[in-house]
Amino acid sequence: MDCLKCLLKGLESNRSLNELDLRHNNLGDDLFFLVCRLLEVHPDLLAVWLDGNDATELGWHAMNTTLQHSNRTLQHIDFPWEDFASRFKALASPTEVGVQDAAWARMHKQVQEVMHQLYINRCQLTQTFTSSIITIKQRSPE
Repeated sequence: MDCLKCLLKGLESNRSLNELDLRHNNLGDDLFFLVCRLLEVHPDLLAVWLDGNDATELGWHAMNTTLQHSNRTLQHIDFPWEDFASRFKALASPTEVGVQDAAWARMHKQVQEVMHQLYINRCQLTQTFTSSIITIKQRSPE
């Protein structure tokens, strides 16, 4: 984990990086918290792949908060299919069905909110780009 902290800290000033793939590190919510910190200071990052890290609703909640308040430029995060699967394998006994349903619902809600915020980010960038094109067209002599 310390190596990853150093790597992500070093990436904070790297403006040529626009995609980051950290899949399959099994670092849980701690990885999400570190990536959220990176996203707060790195507006050039457009895509992040994080599935296979056993994140919970806490990590996804942190990501949602970061996207709502600190980063409006991220365009893509992969859907956490493997993380959902691993959470439910851990809750496989029939006596834990209610717990399983509640855990899935909490995580699903946070993931859904992150995906919704990414959609808003993409729409805002599209709107800004379209407004810029219209402004340029209006200024250019015909």
